[in-house]
Amino acid sequence: EDWMDQYSQYCLAQGWSPAAGLDPEQFASMTADPNSFGYATQEELTTIAEELHALKEDCGFESDVEWDGSDPSGAPADDARGILVGQLFTLLDDSGSGFLGSREL
Repeated sequence: EDWMDQYSQYCLAQGWSPAAGLDPEQFASMTADPNSFGYATQEELTTIAEELHALKEDCGFESDVEWDGSDPSGAPADDARGILVGQLFTLLDDSGSGFLGSREL
């Protein structure tokens, strides 16, 4: 299966619109669902966010995300993951639309 098929099938199975893209809550749900193509552990999410942030900096893109490479200090595990997922969503949302389409994922 190619990426677009996986993305479309998952969105439709969840009752989401592939054309609209994923909102922050849907993105968080996808990354937390071990049965989804987008599942990632907190460690994997951290690595993805670190690499994406570094790539954007190297290419001269500005970001609204303050990234220091660590989990939010003192936050409980669930809160830390939520904050990390939110930061990753913002890094991925190149259009600034508040939704992630297949091309941004």
